[in-house]
Amino acid sequence: MKKNGRNNPCDCGSGKKFKQCCMLREPDTTGVTVQAVAGIPGKNAIAELLASAIAVHQSGNLKEAQDRYEAILQAVPEQPDALHYLGVIAYQNKQYALAEQLMCHSVRINPSNAFYFSNLGMVYRDQKKLIDAIRCQRSAIALKPDYPEALLNLGAALIDHGKFKEGAENCRKALALRPAYVEAYDNLGTALKLQNNYPAAILAYQQAQALNPSYVAAYSNLAAVLILSRDMGGAIKNCLKAAELDPTHANAYYYLGLACQEQENIAGSVQFFRHAAALAPDNNNVQFALSLSMLASGNLEHGWMGYEFRWFKEVAPVARRSFPYPWWQGESLEDKTILIWGEQGVGDQIMFANLYAEMVRRAGQCIFACTKKLIPLFRHSFPAAQIVDVENVPSDLDIHVQSPAGSMARWLRPDNVSFPQESHFLVADPERVAYWRSRLAVSGPELTIGICWRSGDLSGERSSYCSKIGQWGPIFAIPGVRFVNLQYDECSAELAQVRDQFGVEVQVFPEVDLYDDLAETAALTKAVDLVIGAPTAAIILAAALGVETWEMMSGFTWQTFGTTKNCWYADMHLFRKSWEQEWELVVAQIAAALQAKLARTGD
Repeated sequence: MKKNGRNNPCDCGSGKKFKQCCMLREPDTTGVTVQAVAGIPGKNAIAELLASAIAVHQSGNLKEAQDRYEAILQAVPEQPDALHYLGVIAYQNKQYALAEQLMCHSVRINPSNAFYFSNLGMVYRDQKKLIDAIRCQRSAIALKPDYPEALLNLGAALIDHGKFKEGAENCRKALALRPAYVEAYDNLGTALKLQNNYPAAILAYQQAQALNPSYVAAYSNLAAVLILSRDMGGAIKNCLKAAELDPTHANAYYYLGLACQEQENIAGSVQFFRHAAALAPDNNNVQFALSLSMLASGNLEHGWMGYEFRWFKEVAPVARRSFPYPWWQGESLEDKTILIWGEQGVGDQIMFANLYAEMVRRAGQCIFACTKKLIPLFRHSFPAAQIVDVENVPSDLDIHVQSPAGSMARWLRPDNVSFPQESHFLVADPERVAYWRSRLAVSGPELTIGICWRSGDLSGERSSYCSKIGQWGPIFAIPGVRFVNLQYDECSAELAQVRDQFGVEVQVFPEVDLYDDLAETAALTKAVDLVIGAPTAAIILAAALGVETWEMMSGFTWQTFGTTKNCWYADMHLFRKSWEQEWELVVAQIAAALQAKLARTGD
């Protein structure tokens, strides 16, 4: 997400850096009246001093410029331009609190200066104070409607705030005023990408490149959307061009690393992420991506350490809960109570529950906080622990330490051999399992297969990670099996398609809420012989229960930890589709494996 970067070429065409050009416009001294009395310089003298300070500022000599602005303020303490440009220097030095203070002061003195408001908005945005940033940019535009920089900066703040459509509209308004506004095209591309409109985003980035073939960000940003579009060749080409234009451009190497991940070149991704991290050590997205590649390569020690960057990513950070207890750092828990809280989605909470039985053995008392709909299942699975709602943890519990579920892996899973080989770590209600087995037995002795073919969220690139039910023909054509629906959202049209296209009736039990009633879903899942499907909570639940599970994978996964299997589950088998393949190839492999399984069963 781009703004008028301080070190970028100014879009006015002067050839200067932005910080030495439009960021330092001629001051507006209208209405400032200073009499030359008692040794205080008059208006003309102040204007000359200010002009000399700005000239020094534009030359890049921030210290000398600061001294001159301060000298002006010694003579005229309320001179708004000197205050504002001192704020600009503080902003350039990333002293955001000071910049905010100085710029706010200048705005109070001269509230009719659109330039002041726009710069203050940039300071707010860099501090993630997005509501204030949006307010300031709108104030600037109200004062000066034909202000393309403010429209660009408003668009950027809106995009950061998740208002992608409105952000795109303001980028287009900036382009209407300045048709060759490269950064506006670049930001428009980002807004369109975040709306999952990849073709339009690609065109916007390409327009930025056409207007300025040396504009580095347009190449790396285009690479990002090409990765999402599964054009790895195009992504790599654009990353290499960005690196050629600017060898210090960290994002070029970051996106090369992501392209390597998607192509299952983990060693290459580690190399590129490390280079990006060396160039931008404060970039938490890079650090987190590196941690996942380290985990995927089997370097669990460094991978788990870097996994803590999940809280601080700029893109989709994981929500970090706040409880008033010290963090567990792997120390002895004998005679102590630990609160372990689930994080991320239901699937992640189930996956990290692989660690819970060991924590029960280690600690004096365990309190597991999870999503409400997991509580009954977790109570069956961990009867020695106390299970509470993660959204409503009682405040009167006697707790010594806390840990997010994913952070425990650093202490409990330091290497591959530390993963237990138990067949399961979740337990469904045995009575309900027996009930569902009896229900299924009524239909005959065939192999019973639960199916879940896609995620409930197919937005953006997520659709490429899931098959379509119409591609399952070879699986449905195998005799001697029956299918049970485990797809947890509305799918009646797809089930009708299976019936009409393949002549197969997938068994549905509408009395089971597959989305919210996870205890009953677990019992039904445990009653089937095999589960086949996409990497969703349904598949993760099946594997955690010890049901034989065949997962249809596409792209990068870190849970293999340098092996060929998902180490969290004893009986999960991966059928992987590379980025350039079609799902039909994976379906054919599953159909062949299913036929072989039936042949073994019949022997």
